Amino acid sequence: MIALIALNLYLWVRPGRGDDVASAESTASGATSVATPAGGSASATEPSTASATTSATASMSASSATTSAATSTAAPAPSTPIPDPTTALRAAGRLVVVVDSSASMAAHLPTVKDSLTELFRQVPDGVTVGLTTYSPAGVAVLVPAEPVNGDRREQLVKAVQGLTTTAGTNRPVFDALTLSYQHVLAGQPGSDPAPILMAITDGGRSGGADLATFVTFAKAETAKRARSATPRFVGITPGADMTLLNQVVDAVGGRAVAAGTPSQLHDAILTLP
Repeated sequence: MIALIALNLYLWVRPGRGDDVASAESTASGATSVATPAGGSASATEPSTASATTSATASMSASSATTSAATSTAAPAPSTPIPDPTTALRAAGRLVVVVDSSASMAAHLPTVKDSLTELFRQVPDGVTVGLTTYSPAGVAVLVPAEPVNGDRREQLVKAVQGLTTTAGTNRPVFDALTLSYQHVLAGQPGSDPAPILMAITDGGRSGGADLATFVTFAKAETAKRARSATPRFVGITPGADMTLLNQVVDAVGGRAVAAGTPSQLHDAILTLP
């Protein structure tokens, strides 16, 4: 019994026991650290995870930027094509064009000439076409309204290419419209097809007949015909003032088109009703 007590006392006070306890406690602490997600070992992985997340975000941003750049540099969608005027001309059977050649049209005249040349070259044989102009010098029928053939087509092109502007204050627009209305109806039957009267002008009246005179004549002629054969009026202006054309449209029907740029002017001339 005394020997057993002595042995236990020796083991308790023997050298090195503190190191064993510390080692055991350190091992237990290490096991706890590894097993606990919130411990030091888990925290050590957080910088790596954050770095990977940042890298992935940067990669996605770069990909998005590339996609956005590709979208912004893609070719624009093509504009709506102009309907083929040949079909409209054949259906109408008759077209008379009135061109304002006063001095204020000087900047627009090159586009008008090119566009009308393109239009006239597409007129099918047998369709009646005429060309009238007005300026301070008065109203002039450059090409009477007659059926087109090869020679007649070239006559129209030559006449429109020879257009020039004239200075002055007189602008007899309604004289030109009244005369052209007569021409667009001359020889037309009282039924289909409905002819087209196109006026290209940038300014209002400053001489000659007034709107009321033109409207009275136009309505009297229209009353003789079926509604489907009423001339279709198309007014085109490269200027900002639509007052004149809107007055005509309100009185006799049709449409008025503002064409402030060369491309708009070109498209308006070739887009027949």
